[in-house]
Amino acid sequence: MLMGEYRHSVDPKGRVTVPADLRYSLGTNCVICKGLDGCLYLYGKEEWERFEEELKKLPKAKKDVRNLVRSFLSGAAQADPDSQGRILLSDTLREFAGIGNEAVLVGMIDRVEIWGVDRYEDAQSGVDMDEVAEKLEEYGINL
Repeated sequence: MLMGEYRHSVDPKGRVTVPADLRYSLGTNCVICKGLDGCLYLYGKEEWERFEEELKKLPKAKKDVRNLVRSFLSGAAQADPDSQGRILLSDTLREFAGIGNEAVLVGMIDRVEIWGVDRYEDAQSGVDMDEVAEKLEEYGINL
């Protein structure tokens, strides 16, 4: 399972280190793509293939479906960690996620989110854990 929050610098070539705990769960074959909320998604091979299969089931004749699929796949790329555990974040993906010299990697059970620091801090600044608990209960999850 992918979990935890990590901050790592982004080197001048646009590479960021994926922590060993996350790499172990992701495996050696990874795909990176644009995600929701202004971050990037990093998937292991099996989870990416599952996601691709779900996208294939969508009705291609619908314009909103084509736009949705295009949004995820237009910046997608292989992102296999190198021998030092680094993956390359393209200029396009770094710009999309507002990633500068540092990134935040967050394990999200089945994928890793990669955020620009400022964007991540903004997203987390309004989190109220009491509201989170209430929302979980609404979804049938009791703490």
